[in-house]
Amino acid sequence: MKNHSSTGQDQLEHRLIVEGASCASCVSKIEKALSNIQGVQSAQMNFAQRTVTVVCNVADASLISSIEIAGYNAKIDTSESEEAIDEKDKVDAQYYKELMRDMSLALLLGVPLMIYGFTIGEMTVNTNTERLAWFVVGLLTLAVMVFPGRHFYVGAYHSFKNHSANMDTLIALGTGIAWLYSMMVVALPDLLPLMARHVYFEVSAMIIGLINLGLAVEVKVRGKTSPKF
Repeated sequence: MKNHSSTGQDQLEHRLIVEGASCASCVSKIEKALSNIQGVQSAQMNFAQRTVTVVCNVADASLISSIEIAGYNAKIDTSESEEAIDEKDKVDAQYYKELMRDMSLALLLGVPLMIYGFTIGEMTVNTNTERLAWFVVGLLTLAVMVFPGRHFYVGAYHSFKNHSANMDTLIALGTGIAWLYSMMVVALPDLLPLMARHVYFEVSAMIIGLINLGLAVEVKVRGKTSPKF
């Protein structure tokens, strides 16, 4: 920690690692949450490194608690030690593997559905056989949303609790609405005109798969100098 002069108590520079931040809105929310703490002089987040530097006379526990209330996880950055650097590399490598797994599971469903829609047939519900088939696809898509896409919905929930919106909110709304509308088409096709009986399960699966891929690439770039990858 570095000392900073102050008219009151000495201000110390605290450095924290933040997990779960996915966009500029997250950065703004984290900095605002920290700045609102009495005794905090400044709070600045490095989005690329997922770290936030806080100049204050506040205990680390209070800073971490404020970030967690905002919907994110945080811990003290001890990256000056070789052991901490090695541990961070291991965490990033594990996170990368999880994102690649989630991406693979989502695209395993999304890509065939998209190919089917473009080449073989229309993704519509007109017969009972089609209803049954798309119902099964709907359940598979729900599984993709619950498992590979879970972190998006958790992030959106935390943002909702804090009366804000971020990238997770957009993903949750987009995939959720596409899935709900498609299930309505499957369950109650007679209530809709023929031209509106189109399902969009591939949209939910592809969005989750591609964004997980993007996050994995981001982690890979951050840790490209690490042998753990």
